[in-house]
Amino acid sequence: MVGCCAVVSKEVTIEEASTEEGAAVVALEAELTLVATEIGVEFQSVTVDEAFLLLIQMQWQAAEGTVGEDQVSQPEVTPVLINRKPKLHPSAISLMSPSTKILALFFIVGPILSSAKTPHVIRFRSPKLYPESLTYDPSAQHFIVGSLDQRTVNSVSDAGVIETIISDPSLPPNASFLGLAVDKLNNRLLAVIHSFDSLHPFNGLAAYDLRSRQRLFLSSLPSTPSEQNGRSPFAKDVALDFKGNAYVTNSAGNFIWKVSQEGEASIFSTSPVFTRFPVDRDSPLSSFGLNGIAYVSKGYLLVVQTNTGKLFKVDADDGKARNVLLNEDLPEGDGIAIRGDGVVLVVSNKKLWFLKSDDSWGEGVVYDKSDLDGERYPTSVVVGREGRAYVLYGCVMEGLSGKGGRELFDIEEVRSEKESEDEKIWVYVLIGLGRSKNGLFLCIFHTADDFKMNKCYILAINVDECFLLIVQSVFEGL
Repeated sequence: MVGCCAVVSKEVTIEEASTEEGAAVVALEAELTLVATEIGVEFQSVTVDEAFLLLIQMQWQAAEGTVGEDQVSQPEVTPVLINRKPKLHPSAISLMSPSTKILALFFIVGPILSSAKTPHVIRFRSPKLYPESLTYDPSAQHFIVGSLDQRTVNSVSDAGVIETIISDPSLPPNASFLGLAVDKLNNRLLAVIHSFDSLHPFNGLAAYDLRSRQRLFLSSLPSTPSEQNGRSPFAKDVALDFKGNAYVTNSAGNFIWKVSQEGEASIFSTSPVFTRFPVDRDSPLSSFGLNGIAYVSKGYLLVVQTNTGKLFKVDADDGKARNVLLNEDLPEGDGIAIRGDGVVLVVSNKKLWFLKSDDSWGEGVVYDKSDLDGERYPTSVVVGREGRAYVLYGCVMEGLSGKGGRELFDIEEVRSEKESEDEKIWVYVLIGLGRSKNGLFLCIFHTADDFKMNKCYILAINVDECFLLIVQSVFEGL
């Protein structure tokens, strides 16, 4: 129930003054007269508008100096100022006249449900950047994006300010920065390097020091015998464990590489489960297998497979893998990220899925999903500040076509609608009319859902503004 203020106006005859209701009217009249006398205000009538304005003038005069200590002692006092002083419109009608209108105020106080703020949208400008990958550096508090067409890595602030932090022209020709991961313990950036040049194919993992911005190593990722016979690997995404080891997906060969903290690369997992499920060969992404990868602190990896929509759990010690049983597939799943509360986020070029599990990902459930703008082709998801999910709109298909000249790209926060409903904050409003030695004052106190008083408003309002300021008092505290 939403807090509101109801104003009831009623004509009271002389005969009615002897009733219980009339007695209350007389008592209100006496109280107003007493307080008005104490602060030197004279009035002649009480109508719907005039009575309220009279109380305002009393409060205003009392608050022009300092607020009395006996009014509010504990909460922070925040006056809601109006750019004018109310004026009285006295009438010649007596208080006891049959035509006198008596003001009765009823304050219905209840919980008010707050709505979420607008999702955060970051637009940044960099001609022909076409970033495919996105990560977040919690130390520097900025996002980091790669590039399809340029051998650079760039930081992007919350305000959309972009800065080149890595420029590596010595990389192989036509090299692109794909998957990115920040090594927080060692202050490094790990970057998957893939060359789309069929004459000079290259797949590797580079490590850069985030302080000096210098390359620490560039490791070439080995091929399997089948790939050496004609199948070209496609290094796609990277995840880090707590020891500094990196795990890189091969999207073409459906296996996982491992690169040690020192840069030694090896083939880590070639589990047969990666090729167990059927692939729709008519799909435009049928050649993309293992893709997004994330490390879970309990010692395993979660990997999404684009062309089957499957999610795999891979042991980080021995590489054994199993399919995670889900209530629905994740078709064309690309990037993956894990929130601090264990919720897994998987992005495709059409959707962002929200997943959770109660048994360490033997099974899982998609409990919500959000539609994305497929024309801008989102490819990556990351967890930013306060556990917020952000997707990257890098328009990579336009970049791969070689015909694009785009300058503007976006990083956008995406929320679960179901979580937003659950997380709305209950705010309780207490409205009271009090009296001090200086006169009457109208206060609105509001609390958050922890029931702690966080603000008190001493209001200077008129009848029309009353309801609006009650609402304002709630939402200013959120």
